[in-house]
Amino acid sequence: MYAISQNYPRAEVTLLSSPGRRGAPGASELLEGASWLKQLIIYYSDDLASRDRRRELLSQLRASEFDIWFELPASLVRMREILRNMLVARLAGAKWGYGWQLSTIRLAAQAQSERFTFPTEVERLVSIVMASGIPVESISYPLPIREHHQQRVSSLLNSVNTPLVAIAPGAKRPTNRWPVERFAEVGRYLKDNFAILVLGGASEQKICAEVATAVGRSTLNLAGKTSLLESAEILRRCRLAICNDSGTQHLAAAVGTPCISIFSRRDLKGKWWPYGSQHTVLYKDIGCHTCFLDNCPYENRCLNMVSAPEVVGSADRLLRPLAATQTPTIVRDFVGKGQPQ
Repeated sequence: MYAISQNYPRAEVTLLSSPGRRGAPGASELLEGASWLKQLIIYYSDDLASRDRRRELLSQLRASEFDIWFELPASLVRMREILRNMLVARLAGAKWGYGWQLSTIRLAAQAQSERFTFPTEVERLVSIVMASGIPVESISYPLPIREHHQQRVSSLLNSVNTPLVAIAPGAKRPTNRWPVERFAEVGRYLKDNFAILVLGGASEQKICAEVATAVGRSTLNLAGKTSLLESAEILRRCRLAICNDSGTQHLAAAVGTPCISIFSRRDLKGKWWPYGSQHTVLYKDIGCHTCFLDNCPYENRCLNMVSAPEVVGSADRLLRPLAATQTPTIVRDFVGKGQPQ
């Protein structure tokens, strides 16, 4: 979006976005106040179920009098959703439109994931923008972190006088949650030299409290206490972030903080890895990979195969001074095909 705004510096840019359910974090919390963004139009999944709300939303879009519509489709968007969105753009009165693209399909997903390492979502979306004729020379994330965000973070960290490491043990899906006790084990290893900041949303307070309690001293539990932009500022001040496959890893990458990202194999390989060469991705291949399940019948075997010592070893490497040309470290093993025993 920033690349689009830079290519059209006199344009008034509107973002139409949905976080899904009400109460879920979304673009408004992250981009409200961005100087390059004129307007945010947010809708929720239940809005689409209401005929009156659909009409109201369409009227709002028409009133904006768009000249150009850029579609940045979701990863696993279906053809009917692309056609629906094309119709919405047409009904909204946009004169030109770009970006409707079906880039990923679930058919033969295991074979795809074994054959390819997919572009990250950042790379996929940038390629759509470039195919629309917009040059993108570099990736940047101009988050609207203001002085009051920085002051609030400084107040929260006022008692901390050692280098910072963030641990974010939460994730939306159970299949993406590495065990709490392993996060705690990593935290206990690091706490002699670093202050451990435990990060998470309001819905993750319980799991974050468990990690903070198990790590003990040198730990500050900030779950549910910060906005997204305050979390971004916290991550910017950290030497390292240790995360599941969650939004926190992408927020850390956006502010330039190296991540250790612990992945299951439920999804297409590479697609949700953090963007940038300074990160380490840990995962294990297993015969039932690329299942797309939200709940694993095999007790998250692939995720649980990633050990705490592996994460500790990766942390040791990343906490040393990093060469500017360092390439990503991808740690993987292969467990034979077939169902887990």
